[in-house]
Amino acid sequence: MLFDISFNMNTQLSITLPDTMANASSRAARHLGISRTAFIRQAIAHELAILQKKEEIEGITRALLAMQADPTYQETMEFWDNTTIYSY
Repeated sequence: MLFDISFNMNTQLSITLPDTMANASSRAARHLGISRTAFIRQAIAHELAILQKKEEIEGITRALLAMQADPTYQETMEFWDNTTIYSY
């Protein structure tokens, strides 16, 4: 797993946000009934999950491209494409 987002330990951070972002995050948190800290924590976890999925897709894409370029794989797939499988 590229990004472990489990909440087993806490590290305190200090961040600086533009006023508009700070105000918008406060309003959004109030609307959701959570603290701004919880809102920002959820936003970071959300972005990490998206990044994780992108990394997984890129890994799958690299694997599929490698398979496509592998002559042995191509021969095997051609064999199976031309093989009749009987079902009873």
